[in-house]
Amino acid sequence: MGAEGRTLKKMMKKLKNCAGLTLAETLITVLILVMVAGVMAGGIPAAVTAYSKAVDAANAHVALSTTVNALRMELSTADTVECADESNTVTYNSSSTGAPTRLYLDGDAIMVQDFADYSGEEEIKNLTHDLVSKTAVTSALKVTYETVSWADSEKKDVLHFKDVSAKKGDATIETIEDIYIRVVYDQFKIPET
Repeated sequence: MGAEGRTLKKMMKKLKNCAGLTLAETLITVLILVMVAGVMAGGIPAAVTAYSKAVDAANAHVALSTTVNALRMELSTADTVECADESNTVTYNSSSTGAPTRLYLDGDAIMVQDFADYSGEEEIKNLTHDLVSKTAVTSALKVTYETVSWADSEKKDVLHFKDVSAKKGDATIETIEDIYIRVVYDQFKIPET
């Protein structure tokens, strides 16, 4: 037998002579594992809560951005814009349909009511829909505004939306304090002769 064989015999002899772990060592090992599991179990709910808040904040930011873009698209080129400060309602002729339209707050949603005659029938249809579709506003978020008014009651060329908020239930996730939308359609009209 060579040197390798003697080394192997020595190792086998040592393994046979080793007694197992003592009861105290086993209990200490189990205690350490329980403590590590307890720390991990306490951290998981905190991590889930933090993740949920981060997702809600991101969704609220997207919902507000989408709403601001929709307001600008709907109102910036509208014709004959009227704003009744006390009712939080904006009425206008839509540039896309040419029909009388009303933008208003209905509970937890910004609504658009379109009085267009798309079918050529005698009866004008009342089409009401969310300004921003429910699929664009995810995770049970709702976008609302506190007030809408003219920024300058003399000029009546800029609408001021105050406190546009994304909410989840009763909790406000994110708020944009002031949104100004310039109504520019009248400036580009060709004067009638």
